[in-house]
Amino acid sequence: MRIWHWIIVSCLVVGQCYAQQASPSRPITFGAVLFPPNSVWDADKQACVGHVIRETRRILTAAGLEVDVVCASALRIYRLMEEGEVDFTVNVKSTRAMPEGTLFSDTPYSQLFVELYSHSEDKGSDVIAGIRGYDYDGYRQILINSGFTFIDLPNSLDAIDMFLRGRAKHLISYRGPFQYHLHQPGQQQPLDAIGQTLTTVDTFYAIAANSPHKAVLLKVLSDYAEARGFDYFYQPSEQDWAHPND
Repeated sequence: MRIWHWIIVSCLVVGQCYAQQASPSRPITFGAVLFPPNSVWDADKQACVGHVIRETRRILTAAGLEVDVVCASALRIYRLMEEGEVDFTVNVKSTRAMPEGTLFSDTPYSQLFVELYSHSEDKGSDVIAGIRGYDYDGYRQILINSGFTFIDLPNSLDAIDMFLRGRAKHLISYRGPFQYHLHQPGQQQPLDAIGQTLTTVDTFYAIAANSPHKAVLLKVLSDYAEARGFDYFYQPSEQDWAHPND
């Protein structure tokens, strides 16, 4: 009975322990990269929504912690991490623009599919739309070495829109943002668009090396995943593409 009593008491106070460890100078701040359906700007709510925000709040709330959310482009989030304004985000490990010394969770957040889309009837030069600062798990350089010319846009939706309007012959994109865009009202995939999967890549929680909360964040994420036997924090579904805020 004493053993069970100790376990129950420990479980009750663990959230308080996390909170005490994470209380130095300012609240924990999560940087949500505008990357549908992970995170999307909701004009009606005047806030970012999406599963990466929902799941991150769930994880930290379970540990008795509060989290503020900043929503911006990838490069803006990286700069805020360097400046000490953002503590953590979700990203792939291979992104060269990530701040030096970034720490990553042991358990991946989710898996992404890197895909190349092309207008089969476009006989012009190999111009490819992509996101500024994204390495695409090494495929940016592979494509450049193969003769592709990149047009870099601030975010995934701008890159996809350039492709769908026929202003770029090719598009390199993760599957989620592309499918999200196609699921928007009135949007249709061009009849001449063909796609191929280049690779899959895992995303991870990425914690800024200069964050005063880095130790507690790594501990909270590790404990949460281990307690639930997670291979991934989140397994996406087609429902996300049409309803990211559900």
